[in-house]
Amino acid sequence: MLQLQVIYGRDAGKCLSFQQSAVNIGTDPGNDFRLTDSEVSEYHGRFTCNHDAGHYAYCDLQSLHGSRVQSSTIDVLLYSRQMPQSIALAGDTTLSVGQTVIRCQNVPGKSNSGQNVSMSRKTAISIHSLAPSKNVKLLGFLLDMSTHLMARTNHQGVMAHVAKSILQQLPKASHVAFWQIDSVRDSFSCVYERARNNGIVPHLLSKDEFLSALNGHNVELYVSENEDHQAIVAPLVTSSREIGVFVVDSDSAERITSGELDAMARLAHMVAYAFERTVYNADLSSVFEGFIRAMIAVMDARDPATAGHSMRVSQYTMYLAQAIQSDQSPAFRNVSFSHNHIDELRFASLLHDIGKVVLRREILLKSAKLRSSELKHLLERIDLFSAWFATQSTETLGESYRSPQQFEHYREIVTRVVQADVHPSNEDLRYLNEMRKTTVSSFPGLPLLTAEELECLCIPFGTLNADERHEIQKHALISWQYLSQIAWPQRWANVPLFVLQHHEKLNGTGYPYGIKGDQILLQSRMISVCDIFDALTGGDRSYKTRHAFGDAAIILRKEADYGALDPDIVDIFIRKVIPQIVDPEAHTNGDGE
Repeated sequence: MLQLQVIYGRDAGKCLSFQQSAVNIGTDPGNDFRLTDSEVSEYHGRFTCNHDAGHYAYCDLQSLHGSRVQSSTIDVLLYSRQMPQSIALAGDTTLSVGQTVIRCQNVPGKSNSGQNVSMSRKTAISIHSLAPSKNVKLLGFLLDMSTHLMARTNHQGVMAHVAKSILQQLPKASHVAFWQIDSVRDSFSCVYERARNNGIVPHLLSKDEFLSALNGHNVELYVSENEDHQAIVAPLVTSSREIGVFVVDSDSAERITSGELDAMARLAHMVAYAFERTVYNADLSSVFEGFIRAMIAVMDARDPATAGHSMRVSQYTMYLAQAIQSDQSPAFRNVSFSHNHIDELRFASLLHDIGKVVLRREILLKSAKLRSSELKHLLERIDLFSAWFATQSTETLGESYRSPQQFEHYREIVTRVVQADVHPSNEDLRYLNEMRKTTVSSFPGLPLLTAEELECLCIPFGTLNADERHEIQKHALISWQYLSQIAWPQRWANVPLFVLQHHEKLNGTGYPYGIKGDQILLQSRMISVCDIFDALTGGDRSYKTRHAFGDAAIILRKEADYGALDPDIVDIFIRKVIPQIVDPEAHTNGDGE
């Protein structure tokens, strides 16, 4: 039996046991061991197990940040974006993925009902027939529990707190497990468990006992044949759904009393509704996650050259948030991000370019200052003009005459300066203006170079002329308009605003509104730095120079010096985020220096 227990991270306390030969971990709901750490990949890794021999292996599935595996004999980082990497394991092992640390144990020869223990029902209490309690201690416990459960925003938090509280308040309890029902497959799956001594506890009850409690809405007490084991099965059911059961095991020689069974019945009713609320939140989160993945897929399909950009910007932004959270400098000493703040920032960084889905593809995909058809027509015009001028002479045209050598020079200039990374020199500009003035008498209204072509060939950086650049700058406002139509939960309400401001500059030179300084939200300034860094280093377009990380850092510093970017954010990004991108092992260890 493979047991995985989160001992550090957002999912701390989560503990599950598995009997299958393959166990997948990651953030996608389809994983056997699902994590909520945003720095864990959707399908991060896989355990393969030989339960009889007690041997197992771990494979990193080309995760974004790798997996660190440690035991008494090994300490290795599995990290490759080209192919999965595996390592054979035995005994107790620690696995670090993202900001999560998991303790792994594989104990041979234990099955789900491992010791063939026979359990029989001794008593049952209906959760609908509980008399008002006069037990002040119990009422205080339930009131305190209610307050804490209201503060839990996900079912993982609910289960962790309930399990911890039961083990604290009921000394006889040795193990707590939550089993969720799958009504389609008519089966139960263990979604959380916690043991008092963090050991492996075999599951002694079956689906039949779970269904008995759930269908009858009863809290039931089971006792083993030799009376050395007891188990309480409590249904998690509300007026609108059946969620599953939670099981409290006891190896104590003391019998579980009717009062303790009554307390579990009252607790089950409360936990069920807390669980329903968090399941609704999880469903809502899954809807938003699915929507965001779909929108990113649409963006990538519209502009394949930049596929992956949004994911990288989001990842860098998460690194930056973590660095700011732990930084003690005066600039960030009082900055703190809750889990909801992190999710809000993650959604905004993922969707920061969503407005580009409505922009013309010819602008998004423009790889040179003139499109290939426009360049073809211009070169044909140069050949046509050259042929006509070849029939003329200096005597007939005077200073307007152009020699074949001049037209060859014109062709060379055009084919060179049309490239995205070529900045026209003053001499190039003089010849381009000369071409603009060159005409033939047969077509006096047709210059060799049109005003539109001259404007494009004179673009100093990039490929877009003024009108095209203005159009593409609309994407920030369009993104805001689209995202504002979504009924975001209150905890993520600022997503549209973060996106709207991510191209604004501290000195007022940004867009769409040219706001300045503190008018720009911290989260928008963070996304801006990460967006620019990936644009410089991503290498996602063949016609753009891919900058080395060091060169990109220099450019970010210059932008901060000019007053465009937040200098404190740029500084911490260079000091702590870039090293994490370059060296995932440093990131895994939390060493950003």
